[in-house]
Amino acid sequence: MSIKTMKRNSPTGHEKPGSRPLSPYDQAFLGFQQGAPDIALDKGTLLFVDGRPPSDQEWRAHVAGRMNRQAALRERLATNRRGEPEWSTVPMNDIDIDYHAAVWPEPEPTGTDLRRSGPQVIDRISASTRLDLNRPPWRVFLVRRDDENADGFMIHYRCSHIQQDGAAMHSALWMLFGEDPEPVSTGRLRTRPQVRPRDLLAEANRARHNPLGRNDLTIWGGLPTGPSRHYLAETTLPTLRRASRRHDVTINDIFLAALAGAVRAWAPRDWDLAAHPLLHTAMPLSVRPPEQARTLSNYSSVVWVPLPVGEPDRHLRLQRVSNHTRVIRDTEPALFERTVVTRLPASLVRQIATTSTRLSDPKKAKYPISVSNPRSMSGPLAACGRRITGLAHFPLRGQGPLSVVLGGLDDQVSVAFTFAASVSNADLLPGLFLHELHHLA
Repeated sequence: MSIKTMKRNSPTGHEKPGSRPLSPYDQAFLGFQQGAPDIALDKGTLLFVDGRPPSDQEWRAHVAGRMNRQAALRERLATNRRGEPEWSTVPMNDIDIDYHAAVWPEPEPTGTDLRRSGPQVIDRISASTRLDLNRPPWRVFLVRRDDENADGFMIHYRCSHIQQDGAAMHSALWMLFGEDPEPVSTGRLRTRPQVRPRDLLAEANRARHNPLGRNDLTIWGGLPTGPSRHYLAETTLPTLRRASRRHDVTINDIFLAALAGAVRAWAPRDWDLAAHPLLHTAMPLSVRPPEQARTLSNYSSVVWVPLPVGEPDRHLRLQRVSNHTRVIRDTEPALFERTVVTRLPASLVRQIATTSTRLSDPKKAKYPISVSNPRSMSGPLAACGRRITGLAHFPLRGQGPLSVVLGGLDDQVSVAFTFAASVSNADLLPGLFLHELHHLA
């Protein structure tokens, strides 16, 4: 689908009731999509559910009821009278519920461990479907076993990054499956302080030292090609908290240090760790203002975090990761975006993002790995009265060879990996991650 063919609304002003502007970060993702239309910006979550699966009719009735109550689930891309994109609410009568409440036609064999086979289900769904941006940019797939009376089934939620970052995706999942009247927590949101000139100078200095383009893709087997492949590692929130308390660092530090150690152990033999002691990763950083806590839009900046893969001592690796993330937490790394990019015309933001897709060196990656930690969700969640017992966020890979995301539900925690099919031995990395985590905990 060409984004240029988005249906036009006929509002009485620039915006009409039931419509709202894209956030600057939505505009950037839309511009990227316009510049790289062959790269799907679809991502998703796998939900594990207890009990016998619902019938098709029961499943569609559940999703339709939630969409009817939650207008945000009916927002789609449209254009206003100025020709600018906006989010516009679709009337319930115009919703194709069979599209949004899909039933995957390939059931899993009875007796299969769904937490093991789930990533392969996502491989098949992502390879054969793509979200239609003329509709609300999300779908949920019901995945049954071949014996419909067998206990346990899966739900795969897919959404477009043009609309939803991690916090927005959590809100959408709560709108669809939350049981409590109080919505899911989006974490600690704070009003950003007023920007001072010296703050901008400090931000410019950090940007000057940002080591863009140092990561040669030859260590990943060359330019990533082929479809995405998904893998999953599981642990618990008490395990991460124990490691965090033991080393007096954050859970995010534990996640990043375990990933650094896993990549070091997984690295190909011809990867010269002395020449590549740091692997620079891109990590989203929430800049969501409190007044947009439940809005289905992107409010995430990106910071770089160097993983010290050349350091053989895992405790020193953790210390170096923690030192870097502490600087990020103690400063305002998104100042430039808040003071400049958010004030640019929306069309210019899209143009910049579109142009960036055409100027990059295909033999290098500024950030071969993207990492994300959108926080675990708190339950209870349920689908058609069946309790959801776990979830795993599977990240968008984009143009790089690997993306990793930490997520989960209550005390259940998952670490999901999305690789390019061209990366060798990708299936080894989840186990190596758990090995590193065991030693840190």
